[in-house]
Amino acid sequence: MNRTTIVVTTTAAVVLIACGGVRAGTIEIQTLAFVGEQADGMPEGVQFSYFSMPSIGSGGQIAFAATVTGPGITQDNDRGIWLGPPGGLVLAAREGDSPASMPTEVYPELQPFAVAVNRAGHIAFYDSIGPEKRGEPPMGLWAGPPGDARLAARLGEQAADMVTGFDYAYFPEYTPVFSDTGHLSFHASITDGVTTTAGFGVWSGPPEALSLAVRIGDPAPDVGEGVLFDMIREMPLLNSTGQYFFSSYLSGDGITFANDEAVWSGSPAGFVLVAREGDPADGVGAGIDYDYVYAKSLSATGLVAFTGTLEGSGVGSGNKRGAWAGAPDNPLLVVRQDDPAAGAPAGVKYNYPNRILINQAGQVLVNASLKGTGVDSDNNTASWIGPPGNLQMIVREDDHAPGAPSDVKFSGISSGPLNGQGQTVFINYLRGNITSADDRALYGTDASGRLCLLVREGDEIEVLPGVTHTVISIYLLSTEGNGEDGRPTPFNDAGQVAFMATFDDGSRGIFAVTIPNPQCAGDTNGDGFVDGRDLANFVTCVLSGSYCGGTDMDSDGETAEADITDDLSAFVDKLLDDADTSCP
Repeated sequence: MNRTTIVVTTTAAVVLIACGGVRAGTIEIQTLAFVGEQADGMPEGVQFSYFSMPSIGSGGQIAFAATVTGPGITQDNDRGIWLGPPGGLVLAAREGDSPASMPTEVYPELQPFAVAVNRAGHIAFYDSIGPEKRGEPPMGLWAGPPGDARLAARLGEQAADMVTGFDYAYFPEYTPVFSDTGHLSFHASITDGVTTTAGFGVWSGPPEALSLAVRIGDPAPDVGEGVLFDMIREMPLLNSTGQYFFSSYLSGDGITFANDEAVWSGSPAGFVLVAREGDPADGVGAGIDYDYVYAKSLSATGLVAFTGTLEGSGVGSGNKRGAWAGAPDNPLLVVRQDDPAAGAPAGVKYNYPNRILINQAGQVLVNASLKGTGVDSDNNTASWIGPPGNLQMIVREDDHAPGAPSDVKFSGISSGPLNGQGQTVFINYLRGNITSADDRALYGTDASGRLCLLVREGDEIEVLPGVTHTVISIYLLSTEGNGEDGRPTPFNDAGQVAFMATFDDGSRGIFAVTIPNPQCAGDTNGDGFVDGRDLANFVTCVLSGSYCGGTDMDSDGETAEADITDDLSAFVDKLLDDADTSCP
């Protein structure tokens, strides 16, 4: 199979792709940073040597942390954070430097798990993913524009909105939540200097003006007198309008193990109960209550999504799991264990819906395992996208992997983020007539919902002008984000994807790719029409090997240069069917 990269510029490469089983096209892979290359914003001769996973903002800016080597570099200044589009990176923060507005503070060892970037191009990050190292201050949370990401909170220092002497004691998360309006959201335990833990709370706001949003021991609304918030169970999500979504335990009057979990939406001015253990469950009939509930996703418009389990009349181990989404005051049952699985043959049912995300348009992404007729360990996972009540299966384990030979199939189905256009990206294992050198690939859905192969292990990419390497591994920031709830994401609404790849010579780099818009079958030159010009383009590919990107008409992964007989036959059929028509 011909998988050679076609180089078109000094900053990017065009690579053959296939979307669904319909047609092949091309995408541009852009290099942002590469090991051994000059580090942007650093003195001459200072080079990138290692990278963290990149994230991307809604405005297209990509953020990542990196280690550098070279003249004048020591263990006290060898780490930094970079931000920008391809060809426009800036050094946003460097170990040993100070934020512009806080000259007495110094960035410590910058080793964040992930860097969040918002629409304004501001960043947020925890400065490390572990305890104090090399004598540096304990972990801190920073946020702001490049060059002035200021300290918002640090372990061992005074907690905002608390009486003097109450300090931050522990940050449970390593991933920042940072809204497009520049507000942080995080939870932490506090100490009074006497007891190790004197409480737990959620803080939010701009880095210079944090306020306490909710604290253990505060009255919990909508659940009766004397009921209090207890432990906040995971990072509190925050959208650009200031709405939260989080899970918590409860304590106080009448609270038992049967009713002590709940999910909440709203703001500190008025949190709203969405679902609670022991309350009637939405969409499942009388006599059935929520058992376990867990907040999963928050949209820019305040829509929420959560998973849970059920108890009550007719509920057993085979039908107790579900996922809900919608308005906080009216969540809809999206999938329930043992219900017929959308898009699957008769007798195939949902088994374990383990993940659900929602966007501002009300579209959800669901990942679930399957059971029932014909289901075995080789085809028992799948993903769906769509509004509640009209889910479309986008991929199922054991489906043919687009862009690969017909005997290559998906092995298991991995999860990925959701964007505001109802698209997703994910890295998945493949199986079939392949080896460990080409058994993982990055896929994304285009605007029509078709799966597109973006990058696969074994692909050759021109990473720098005149320098081509073979991909050996692909990495995507692991996230349940949607680009709307404050969590870092590798995927935005424009279909842009930020990823890291390693290569056969041990090198690695940070790259960007954009999922292409759907193209007419037979439109080999991508001009929006299927006509004689596409035939000329096809012939040029056969004769010279040029302009071959859209000529894999039978979608077997080989362009017309290497597969003329089958591709020509398929192309003639499409040309006769679609001549002189516009793309849909």
